Parts: sequence; structure tokens; C-alpha cells
Amino acid sequence: MRKRTKKILASMLAATLLLAGCGPSADTGENSQTGQSGSQGSTGEQSRGSGQNDQQAMGRYMESDIAVPEEVESGRDLRLADDGVELVSWDGTLYRFQDQGQTWQMVSQVPEKLQERLEAGTDSYFLLGPAGDAIAGYIEFSRDEEGNTDYDSCSYFHNLYLADGSSFPLGLTGDDFIHTAVCDREGTFYLASSSRVYRVNGQDGSLEVLAEVNRCDYLTVCGKYLMIQGTELQIYDLEENKMAEQDTALNEFLGPWLGSSGDVNSRPYLLYMPQAEDGGMYVLTDKGLYHHTLYGSTMEQLIDGSLCSMSDPLRGFVNMIQLGDAFWVLYSGGQLKQYVYDPSVSSVPENIMRVWGLYEDEEIRRAVSAFGQAHPDFYITYEHPLSEDTGMTGEDAMKVLSTELATGNGPDVLLLDGLPYDTYVEKGVLADLTATLDGTGERYMDAVRASYERDGGQYAMPMSVSMPVLMGERDKIQNLSSLAQLAQLAEEARASRPEGSLFGFCRADAALRLLAMGSTGSWMDGSGGVNRDAIQEFLTLSKRIYEAQLSGLTARETESMENMQMYVNGKPVTQMEAGYQLSNAMYFCQPYAVGMLDNNLSTIGGYGTVAEILKMQEMDFVPMPGQSPLQGQASRILAVNEASGVKEQALELVAYMLSSRFVEDSYMYGGSTNWDALEAQAAKEQEEGFSAAMSFEDINGNEHMIDVSTPSREAMEALRQMMETCQGVSQCDIRVYDAVIEEGQKALTGDQTVEDAVKAIENKVALYLAE
Repeated sequence: MRKRTKKILASMLAATLLLAGCGPSADTGENSQTGQSGSQGSTGEQSRGSGQNDQQAMGRYMESDIAVPEEVESGRDLRLADDGVELVSWDGTLYRFQDQGQTWQMVSQVPEKLQERLEAGTDSYFLLGPAGDAIAGYIEFSRDEEGNTDYDSCSYFHNLYLADGSSFPLGLTGDDFIHTAVCDREGTFYLASSSRVYRVNGQDGSLEVLAEVNRCDYLTVCGKYLMIQGTELQIYDLEENKMAEQDTALNEFLGPWLGSSGDVNSRPYLLYMPQAEDGGMYVLTDKGLYHHTLYGSTMEQLIDGSLCSMSDPLRGFVNMIQLGDAFWVLYSGGQLKQYVYDPSVSSVPENIMRVWGLYEDEEIRRAVSAFGQAHPDFYITYEHPLSEDTGMTGEDAMKVLSTELATGNGPDVLLLDGLPYDTYVEKGVLADLTATLDGTGERYMDAVRASYERDGGQYAMPMSVSMPVLMGERDKIQNLSSLAQLAQLAEEARASRPEGSLFGFCRADAALRLLAMGSTGSWMDGSGGVNRDAIQEFLTLSKRIYEAQLSGLTARETESMENMQMYVNGKPVTQMEAGYQLSNAMYFCQPYAVGMLDNNLSTIGGYGTVAEILKMQEMDFVPMPGQSPLQGQASRILAVNEASGVKEQALELVAYMLSSRFVEDSYMYGGSTNWDALEAQAAKEQEEGFSAAMSFEDINGNEHMIDVSTPSREAMEALRQMMETCQGVSQCDIRVYDAVIEEGQKALTGDQTVEDAVKAIENKVALYLAE
């Protein structure tokens, strides 16, 4: 991947195989199967972990690597040429692939000044045409007399560069930000902003407005059509010079991806039409490669993305081509893959492994993808029933899971986030992970491991753990150890600061979720019921903190907080991350913030931002004062089904997800419970020297620039020391937690008394236990 300092900067500028029973030729007729053909329909005929069926379908596309020139760190384009394949690198250099893929030859380079802008990552778009013409838009920052860059002062440039060396400015202003550029086979360029689509005159750079649109993220030329991709798919007929009819089937199929933007110079999906135009086109997504006849009614799956790199969320799509019977895909990071149909292999790998969790998690998806690529004999499915609008509730999903487990047909690997761990242990559902973890030779957090030990065995282990922290001026927070002391701090702060936010919340539910981080470990008694006294104390003290916060909030602050409130499916969501809460503290100029701090040491992880802002604001962090000793919050809690037919491989997958090798193979976003994995991540970050820059205005209009890099040794040591004081993982039952938040917020707002709220919580939990 290109150095992230360039990718992140460019991103901020832009924002401020599976063919079942068929050969490699797609059936484009109306009789082809609607929806995803292949593995999704055939897996039901196989028993889990079993070998091949007598009628096993044969043939699927197999993935292999194609080497790119050593100096190419990332690619911008891949295309067919008359005499081979051409690759455009990050700095605009053009390479041609010759000798049936044995050698790459450099063909040309862009003008030096433009090359510098591309290497610096200050471009918002760049495209090299087939005849050597190029088009680019970039930002140039001012410099002071000493040569230092002034990020607050910049100029926008949009130019057409002709192959003969001449160039022309385009008629665009800095406010008309171009999101995407594309050219057709004749070399005509097209540009799109958030509201307009342009055609560029290749002689002088003048612009013709083709269409006014509500939004455009990407353009693609497919034969005579220009595909305008925003929150919906619009089609422009380049021959008729007018908008064409919508392709209903294609629009519906792309629904989950339309409106989403990819990484810099990559996309979440691709549309591609081969040179032999027959109305057929290809659609590439993380679910796989599909064939579609334009204005037809079917989407035929050719390659199942779960069996190859297509499903890896770290690999954005840059471009693809069809070369003979093979498909080539260029991924972000300069990775070039070839997909060739092999009729001698089974259409579905002989063994099946199921990974199951309530919600989809990108870290898990990447680990499953990486493990699957290293084990091509396994077909690994990742199921997450609540990630899509299926109408299923959490209780529904758990009942279905329990039924499957009881009949011996449950998933092989379980993510226990939101599930009753002790219940599954008591029923003997889970396999003991002790020997697996001991056998890796890696160092895990002892207190975290101990939290999942039951009767001499360990039946789960989380990938990640976050610690609740209070952030503020060290002299004010360093001696706080209880929620009562935090309530006193809030009231004293309000007395000395009559106006302005203290903690960054205005909603009662958000206050409870944030304050609960240090107290959930005390809410349950030994029998699985609620600790009435602890919950009553929590609500009483939380009410004091909530009232201290609200009593000084200005109308402007309240309005800003409401506007910043996130909603999922119509319900408010509280952002718990320490980095998010600390950024809010900086925005609202408030003295304190509370949040969950993970140990992700990457530049784009939470701790890098937290460490930098704390230093800028002369603040520090301490364990969250609460009702419990310091306990972490676990996530991605891994377990293996004792009855799994592929138990050995399931245990191997769990060990891989927890390992330092996963850091080396992929990229760890969520932190780790493995000290060796954390050190591997820190070494990787420091070696590659990643950095990023963020700028924003606070509520008073003051500008702030935050330069984030890998945390310093001192900052890493401070985090490690706090992690080592962790007393384990809070395992409050999710149903108890939800009841406290739901009923407790009524106590904070005065809609009911604390005593009545506690009674309502007890009644709800008793009802859950009875069920």
C-alpha cells in the first residue's frame, strides 16, 4: 500500500470464484439463473466437513499472483492495449506487459511537476488516456520563506496534458470538486463532480456539461454508455447525447454498494465491459464477479468472492480486464491477481467451515478471507444475521443458533459478542481452547485469559479488548478511583465553570453508556440476577453527573451535539471510542472526556489520535473511575463448537485470528489481546513510517491541525502499563446492560424515580431469566 500519509491526505482532500457446473464462458441468455449461482445453492447438498458428493459439480476460477514492477508501490489503472496490457503506477508512469507476462517495460512518464503532485498524494483525480494524453486535478499548498508547508493556504489546479507536451487549464473552480474521471476507447475524457457530469474537449480543455445529477461517486464507460454511479445508477447514452433508461436489475443488485466511496483511487465495486461488445458486462464486488447483459434481468455469478481476494476489505478495486479466458484484477496497494478457470477442481471446496456472529465485523471478515486463501481446500462462510435488514431480532437469531447447536449442526466458529458465554459453557457447547493457545507460544494478556476460564478450561478468547478511561488535566483526575469521586469532580467543575460542556453528551442514554464503562462489572450477583444496590448507586451518581453537564450546556452546544448524533435504523448510537470523545472535547473546548481506549497502535487507530491530542491539550488519561476495578470490554470473542466436524481446522482459524502472523499477513485495526501481535504491529508501523494529518474548526471557529503518527515509545509504555493493571473483562449480561440503559435514562430525565427504575430493571431481567 502506498504510504498512508499520502493516501490519508488525499482522502481528506476529497472529503473537506465461483462458477458451478459451467465453463468459463458466461451464459448471457434470459434462461441463466437469477441471483447468485454456484456455491450458495450447492452447499446445502453437502454435509459439514464431508468430502465430495457423487454428483459434485466441477470447475471454478482459481486465483494467482502476477508480479508488477518492483518500483510500483500502488497502481492507478490497468487496461488493454493493442500490443499487451498496460499498468499506470501511482506516480503516473506507464508500463507495458509483454512476452506473455514475463516482463514489464516502462513506456512513458508524466511531466515532472505533475509527477511530484501525484507522488505527494495531493491529487483528487488523475487519468492517463490511451494516446498519452492525461488529465489531473490537484492541490498545491503554499510555502513560507523558509520552505515550510502552510496547510491552511492552497490553490486548486485542473489541467489537460497533451501527449505533445502542451497543457490547458480546465474551466473548473476550486469549489467544483471532481470526484471521478474516466475516458472512452477513443481517448475522450469525462469528469464528474457531486452535481455535474462533463465531457472534456481534447483540443483545448473546454468543458461540456452532459448532465446535472444529485450525486456522482464514480463514472464508468461501458461501450456507448456512461454509467453514473451515486446513490442510484444512471446511464447516459454517449451516441444519443441524452440520459438512457435505467437498468432495473443492475440498479437493484448494486443497491448495497451504491452511494459508498472507496479508498483513494480504489472503488468498492467495478463495472467493466470487454472490447467485444455484445451488451454483456461484468460487475466486480466483494461478493465476487458477476456477468450481466445490459438491460437484462439476471446477474450470473462467475466467481465467489469468499474463495479469493475479492472478499478482503483491505483490497479496494482499481480496475479489471478480460484477457482471453482469464480475468485480471488490479487491487489497491499494487496487487495484481489473475483468475483462470480450472475444470479439474470441484466447484466448491470439499470441506465447509461456518463462522457465525450476530453482526458483521470487518476484522473478522479479513481474517476469514486471509485464512481461506491459505486453505483452498476449505469453503469458509461468514454468517452475521443482524447485519442486514432481515426482520430478525437478536433474540430470534439466538434461538435459531441454540436450535442448531442442540441438533449438532451449529457453526464451527462462534463470535460470542452479545451471547451468554456461561450458558454455553454449562451446556458443553464450546471446545476447550487451552491447548490451542498454549501451543502457539505467543503471549496473551493473562487477566483476559483468566476471565474466560471455567472449571479448569478456557472456552473463549477475545481478539480485542478496550479499556475505559477518563481524560483531562492530570492533577484533576489522577487520584479518582470511584464513580462517587467522578460525580464530585463534575459538580465542582460546574461550580467553577458555569457555562460550557464538561463531558460531551446531552442525551441521557449517551450519558449512561459512557458512565457505565467502569461499572458494569458490579451489576450482577452470583446467580445471574441483578445487584440491586449497585444499580441504584450507579443511577443515583450518574444522575448527578448528567445534571451537572446539562446545567451549563449552551443552546448552541446542545444543537451541535444533536446534529452530530448518529442513528442506525432510526435508533441513536453512542460513539464510545476514546479518540472520538476526545476529538469532541477539543471541538467543544471542554475539560474532560470519557471513552473506550483500545491498544491499536496503527496511525489510523484510535490511540495514535488520542496520544497526539492529549499532548496538544496538556491532558492525560487514567482508568475510568467506576464501581468496579479496571475491567476491559472484550470484542470479537472467539469460540469453537465442540461438535464441529472440522474442529481441528476451526481451532487453527481461532489461533490464526489471535496471532501476530495475522498482523503480518493483513492489517490489524481493532487492537489485540496478544502482546506479540501488538509488538509486531508497532514494529511494522515504525518501519514504514506512516503518518496522517487532520484539520478542523472547533465550535468557536478556531482552526486546529493534528499530525498523527505511530505513538511514541513513551505513549506506548503508558498504554501498556494501564493494560497490565487490567483485572479482567467485564461480562455483564447484555440483557442486564440493555435494561439498565433503557430504564435508567428515565431516571436521569426525571420521568421516573431511581427506585422505580431499579424495580423496572429487576422485572425485565426476571422476565429474561424466565424465558
